Amino acid sequence: MIDTPLLHKAVEYGSPLANYSFNSVIIFHSIFALIAVMSGVTALLYRKGGARHKGVGQIFVIAMLVTAASGILLDIVRLGFFVEENHTKYLGFSMPTSYPVRFAFLYAAFCLFYIFSFAGKAYMGNKLATPSIYYRIFSSSKYGLFLIVSGVLSVVLIITTYNPWTGALWMIWTFMGLVVFNLWMSYTPRQSITPQSINRTTRVFRHRTNMLAMVSFSGWGAAQSFGVAMVMNFNGINEQHTLYTGNLPGDYSVDFWMFLGFWSIFALMGIVVWVRFSLK
Repeated sequence: MIDTPLLHKAVEYGSPLANYSFNSVIIFHSIFALIAVMSGVTALLYRKGGARHKGVGQIFVIAMLVTAASGILLDIVRLGFFVEENHTKYLGFSMPTSYPVRFAFLYAAFCLFYIFSFAGKAYMGNKLATPSIYYRIFSSSKYGLFLIVSGVLSVVLIITTYNPWTGALWMIWTFMGLVVFNLWMSYTPRQSITPQSINRTTRVFRHRTNMLAMVSFSGWGAAQSFGVAMVMNFNGINEQHTLYTGNLPGDYSVDFWMFLGFWSIFALMGIVVWVRFSLK
């Protein structure tokens, strides 16, 4: 058995090759997550609509999509193979992630494909008359409705079967809100003197909201992984030993609200930047 880089969670998939292959995907996932944070923040420093802003913004979008795709793979493996072995707290290893957290990150990753399907439409206008297969699949209302239904089912599953006080619910609810926002933007009647200006205004408004939400989320994700790893490096690993933890029901804990507070810090940062751009 080996541990994951940074967070020192147990990895056991039946053979050294499988274990190191899993860790290789984690490293790949972490590298692109770091690229996403750096490019997302950098894009905010350039003039909006300029060549540098668009170029770095495209790097951010690609990095986030690669992070999402690799994250889906990791969570499917975690939830589908050697589940008990990889959701047990061992001595010398950190606490494994619970099922609700796996579900939340998995849901967020699928939502990213929907949200970013609108990211490139801010300045392209009618150039998307013949969109790529990516846009045809992930920007469709059917996919958006699928995300709403799957989000509701995930919440019901977590509350009734696992832990109604897990911070993972805040993540699911937030992404459900972003999906609803994009569905609403797709169906809201446009009323203005010049239809062309309405369409562009709507595209920019949607682009700005989605991108700033994702930059904030990438920052929060980095704090959850790289930040926690730094704290763990200073304080050491919790030596508590607990049996199969992934499926344990949870009682009320103040951590439910602490998670909201930490989540809100990055949400507030995104709102502040959004207002700043709007005032300009």
